[in-house]
Amino acid sequence: MRTRFKPWALPYLDEHREIVLTSIEEDEAFFSFPHLEIEIGCGKGDFIVEKAELFPKTHFLAVEVSAMVAAMATKKIVEKEVTNVRVIVEDIAKILPVCQAQTFDAIYLNFSDPWPKKRHEKRRLTFPTKLLEYIRILKVGGHLYFKSDNSGLYEYSLLAISDSPFQVVSSTSNYKFLEAGDAMTEYEKLFRSEGISIKRIIARRIS
Repeated sequence: MRTRFKPWALPYLDEHREIVLTSIEEDEAFFSFPHLEIEIGCGKGDFIVEKAELFPKTHFLAVEVSAMVAAMATKKIVEKEVTNVRVIVEDIAKILPVCQAQTFDAIYLNFSDPWPKKRHEKRRLTFPTKLLEYIRILKVGGHLYFKSDNSGLYEYSLLAISDSPFQVVSSTSNYKFLEAGDAMTEYEKLFRSEGISIKRIIARRIS
C-alpha cells in the first residue's frame, strides 16, 4: 500500500538527525554497542519503539525505505523519548553490503511485502541471497525473527530458511503472542483484531 505524501515528513526527518542517519558509519559509537538489533521495514514504528522501551540496554536500528513512513516512526521515537533507536531511510539492499560481519544479535522481518508474483521473487526479504547476508551480519547464536499474515510468504520463507545455513528454532502458522519480550507492529494489531492468524518463524545462526 502506497503511503500518501506528507508535507511535514522530510523536514521532520531533517530536524531529527540525532535519530535519523544517512549511514551506519555516521554514528559509530551507537553501532559499537555490545547488543544491537535491526528491524528491516520498521513501518510506523510501533514494534521498534516498544522493543526499545522493553530493552533499554539494547540498541536498535530501524530501516525503512519510505521516507513518509519513516517520519511517522521517528515521530513516535521522539514522542516516547526513547534514546536507543536509530533510523535509516534506505533500501535494505544498499545497507546490507556495508554492514560488518557479526554486527547484530537479532534481525526482525515483520509483515514484509510478500511480492507474490514469481518475477518479483528476488525482492522478497527471505530470498536465499538475502538470507546469506543475514547470516553474515548476525553474530553466531543470533536470531532471525519473521512474522507475516501471508500464508504464501510464510511457506516460501520457511522452505528458504530451512534450506539455508540457518537452523529453524520454531515455526507456527498461528502464533498466539505469548512470548515475553515480544512486541506488535501496527499491522499485527490490526490483523489480530480482524481474526487473521499470524505466522511466525524463529531461526538461529549456528556457526
